[in-house]
Amino acid sequence: MPGTKTIILKKKTSNARLGLSFSSGDDGVRIVDISPNSAAADADMNTGDKVLSINGKNVNDMSSKNAAALLRKSTGAIVIVIEQQNDDDKDVEAVPLIEGTRDKESSIINDHAINQSMSGKLGGVILLVQAVAAAVIFLLFSYGRPEDFTTQQYIIFRDIMVMLLLGFGYLMTFLEKYGLSAVGLTMLITVLNMECNLIIENLITGNFSISMESLINAEFSAATLLISFGALIGRATPLQMCLIAIAESFFYAVNKVFFVFGIFNAEDVGVGTTLLWVYWPSFVGATETGVDENEMHCLINTIMSLIGSTGAAFYLSQYLNDGKFDAVHIQNSTLAGGVAIGATARLAMGPGMAFIVGLAAGSVSVLGYFYSSPYLEEKYGLYDTCGVANLHGYPSVLGGLLSIFLVATDSNADFLVYGIGTQSVIQALAVAATIVSAIVSGYITGHAVLCNPTFFADVPDYEDAVWWIGES
Repeated sequence: MPGTKTIILKKKTSNARLGLSFSSGDDGVRIVDISPNSAAADADMNTGDKVLSINGKNVNDMSSKNAAALLRKSTGAIVIVIEQQNDDDKDVEAVPLIEGTRDKESSIINDHAINQSMSGKLGGVILLVQAVAAAVIFLLFSYGRPEDFTTQQYIIFRDIMVMLLLGFGYLMTFLEKYGLSAVGLTMLITVLNMECNLIIENLITGNFSISMESLINAEFSAATLLISFGALIGRATPLQMCLIAIAESFFYAVNKVFFVFGIFNAEDVGVGTTLLWVYWPSFVGATETGVDENEMHCLINTIMSLIGSTGAAFYLSQYLNDGKFDAVHIQNSTLAGGVAIGATARLAMGPGMAFIVGLAAGSVSVLGYFYSSPYLEEKYGLYDTCGVANLHGYPSVLGGLLSIFLVATDSNADFLVYGIGTQSVIQALAVAATIVSAIVSGYITGHAVLCNPTFFADVPDYEDAVWWIGES
């Protein structure tokens, strides 16, 4: 005879797997598979058991994918109430907890959360940004000076936009059921961020003109946003990402204008992996098209650094994985040289030094993926979808620290404002200020957006079908 039983499972992080698969039929949600050697396998539950509630939340009216989403988002001691059944209960398709389905099942949680997020708040945020941008740009801004325009600037703009929309967008399509969102949301938040940056940064600097230079600066702002998107993709909703896009345009402009180039005046130049690799030199050298020597240094140093990081990534990947390459390392760490060289690319450091910077960056990046990501996830529950800490975080800090010493390799450079000793101190202060600014602004934005129930939708992660119209 059927009987009710309470099961308690331990889950350290939201990404940890319990080993359960659910299915749904006319009589509710059932367990249809239990993975061997999993936490669920050690509990007193069996396939065919009906799930009544999860952490006190009734799942009788939920679809299997929403019950799976609820369980997947839970951490700590998870209380599951089941009704034990016979083995001849309904046979329906399994829904693994890490995925979900593309069918048109509906539930109170699913439909209500999506409707509220998509048709209400999200649409309102997009409309508000368009209205404000249209009004401010129409009333306050004009064209830049024609004599400052060059076709080379547009080529640089085009190259960077390829990096943003195609490079970053397709870099994140590794998520099997989130490809539409990876590319589509990349376009949406890039445009929102650029619109906000054009207004905020130009208002701060007192420049009321739209030029190719200001558009390229807006692309730089969007690039920092897409790095953040890589860490949150699939888990943050479109509404949350739009709010982050707006907030990050402000914090980026403040840090750039007041800290990096203001108080400290530090030295900086600011399909998927292959696109980013090809166009990264244009990104680094975007601001140096007016000085041939500086542009040459930017391009050659970046290329040499990318070559170094690619070699280091391939070597370390197979070394750490018993002779086999890890696609995650190759997809990401090969680009680490382009990240690390950004702060010093126009210095005449020599191609050999640029190559060494790339080797160091590629190594740090692979080691981050292999050691740091699992540790942070297991120990602190910090989940980074694309591993942006390893591709952008560690290599950029490395590049900033190296800039403290590399300014000495080109002591006669006309763009260095201070003597070598003072410049090195300034570089160190700028790195520290940027890290502090990133932590503070990230905490404020994350607390306001990601931890606020107002902007949270209780829907499956990594699932295009939640946010896009498509074939069933």
